[in-house]
Amino acid sequence: MKNLSSGVEVFFVISGFVIAYTLRNTTINFQSASNFFIRRILKLAPPYWLALILSMLIAGVSNIFIRVVYKINSFLQVFNNLTEIY
Repeated sequence: MKNLSSGVEVFFVISGFVIAYTLRNTTINFQSASNFFIRRILKLAPPYWLALILSMLIAGVSNIFIRVVYKINSFLQVFNNLTEIY
């Protein structure tokens, strides 16, 4: 399991290399840095919000499903107890 943690480190090294390679011919100033961060946010924000909304929808649907199953189970237990009495 210890060897698997190096994959994260390799990912960050490759990621840093790609970012540096992308900016290799760019003079770094406030305008270029702000453009980089704006492009980065515009690239990452839509999948983030999509994943967040889908997670909330799945959690809500599963919560409704669990409540329905719980109510059916409760009804069946009560019905089973009633049939045992009579």
